[in-house]
This record gives sequence, structure tokens and C-alpha cells, in this order.
Amino acid sequence: MVFIVASTLALLALMGVYAISGSAAEVRSSGYVRQAAQAHYLSEYAMAATASYVNATNADFIVSSRLLGAATGPFPPTHDCVSVPTYTTPSNLSRACVRFNQEDFERTYAGRPLLTDKSLGLPGKSLMQGRVFAEFSNPTLTQPPPGFDLALGLAFARVTVTTGGDVRPAGNDGARTLEMGRARMIVGPVRRN
Repeated sequence: MVFIVASTLALLALMGVYAISGSAAEVRSSGYVRQAAQAHYLSEYAMAATASYVNATNADFIVSSRLLGAATGPFPPTHDCVSVPTYTTPSNLSRACVRFNQEDFERTYAGRPLLTDKSLGLPGKSLMQGRVFAEFSNPTLTQPPPGFDLALGLAFARVTVTTGGDVRPAGNDGARTLEMGRARMIVGPVRRN
């Protein structure tokens, strides 16, 4: 009789430990899913910020001077982008890249922060921090978008835009979530070279 009672109590205790362990894993998992969703939204937000950042007044400068400019010019192209090939013998055109960071976007918005304390949700047990970036690469001349008069002789460039949303708990770089997005964007007008 004592054995049956002891076995039953041990089994109930074991089931309780298993239930607590499962609940803790579920809470952690939902936190990771929330962090991944926030990183996804930040990546989309970076794409919208990039579309707003590049306009008719600065498109030629970005494409002609920064992206295709000579490495000795005042604004050399960046060669450390995550979106360009890393093989050993790349051409200068295939390695050409312009990287925009969060501060570049914030300067466009008159110094207003791109993200606030509550951008990633209400503060809970741990505060989340977010960063965004965007990269232009793979430039090619293309036809004007629909609605432009071809007789004007305007040239436009099609670039690959790679964006990233980076979310991490404050003070914890080990739990970083990075979501990347990629799109083709037509910018211009630009000079024909």
C-alpha cells in the first residue's frame, strides 16, 4: 500500500516538473517568435525608408557618384556590404555597393529618431533594441517607369535593395535576430555614362 501511494506521488511530482518545463519552453519560444516578427517588420520598414530616402534630387548622386564612382573619388563605393558576392575575383561593378545606416535615414527626417522606446512594443521584462540598414547594389540602366515621357531622354537605374532589421534584447548580443529583405527599385533620373 505504501509503495502504491509513494509511486503515485512520485508520478504526480514528475508530471508537475514536466508541465513546468514545458510552460517555460513555451514562454521562451513565444518570445523568440515575437522577436523574429519585429525583425521582419523592421526590414520592411527599412525598405519603405529607403524608398522615401532616394528621390529625384539625390538619385543621380547616389547611383553615379557613390555606387559607380571611382574608388579614389570623394565618395568611394562601399566594398563590405553583406549583399554583394564574396568570391575571389569580382569585378568592380559586381562589388559596387552603397550602404545606408539608421543615422542616414534619421538625417532625412530632420533628426527625428527612426525608432522610439515603444517601437518594438511595450516594455516588458526585457527591453528590445532595433537597428535598420539598407544596401544598394547591382546597378543597371533601365527604361523610365510608366508615365514618363520617353522624349525627355531621362535615364533611370534599376538597383537591388537589400534591407535588414536587427532586433536584440538590451545588453544581450547573443539573442540577436536579423531579418533580411530584397527588392528591385527603379531610381532616377540619373546621367547616362
